[in-house]
Amino acid sequence: MKHWWVGSIILVLVGCNKADDRMPLAVGNTWSAHSRDSFRELVESIKVTRSISVAGVSGFELSGPLGVSRIAFRDGRLVADQLGITRFSPPIPLLLPGPSAQTAWTGTVASPAGSESTEARLDQIEDKLEIDGKKVNTTKTVLTFKIRGKDLELTTWFRAGIGIARQEQRLDGKLIVSFDTISGP
Repeated sequence: MKHWWVGSIILVLVGCNKADDRMPLAVGNTWSAHSRDSFRELVESIKVTRSISVAGVSGFELSGPLGVSRIAFRDGRLVADQLGITRFSPPIPLLLPGPSAQTAWTGTVASPAGSESTEARLDQIEDKLEIDGKKVNTTKTVLTFKIRGKDLELTTWFRAGIGIARQEQRLDGKLIVSFDTISGP
């Protein structure tokens, strides 16, 4: 079964237009990530290709093997109006200011499978993540919403100086894809 969302998530690796050490960025930066789904494991690279307008502010375009993402910081929030083949209107929040926060989002999700109005919730907390046998400080976000009758959950651990350290996508509670950053920026 092909999931329209899977290709979208991997491209969320990095990005912002303001200094935020949880998402360091410069045009030309490249991140490598070990990705896993039920069919394969591989290493993929994501590159910040250019500065562009996103959500009416200066943002960035990221390119990788699964497409293009468009992200920016707007009012202190990391938002995306496109993640791979999926578009969001208004842009969906991915990271909030401060260590702990929450917000709700209402909008339209559009993909080749069609468009749908939906609501989402982003919860953010400080968390410890084990990387290479050591516990490191991270900001953990959990973005949840329902799309086409299915519950989608995107859990992301942001690490200062790195960006996304780990990300997991679940559909109706089943792990669909996950990745761990290997290197970058």
